[in-house]
Amino acid sequence: MKHFDLEKSVTVSLTKKGFFLEVSPSGSKTWKLAYRFQGGQRSTVLGTYP
Repeated sequence: MKHFDLEKSVTVSLTKKGFFLEVSPSGSKTWKLAYRFQGGQRSTVLGTYP
């Protein structure tokens, strides 16, 4: 496994339906759901990991 120095958040997509895990430069992990509403792309936070 490689170690990366993060300057920006990294997003890991888990499904093709918009469910993903975002990892911040500090190492915190957040579950998010991306969706479309009124023609625009949006996302909502579902919670943190662990």
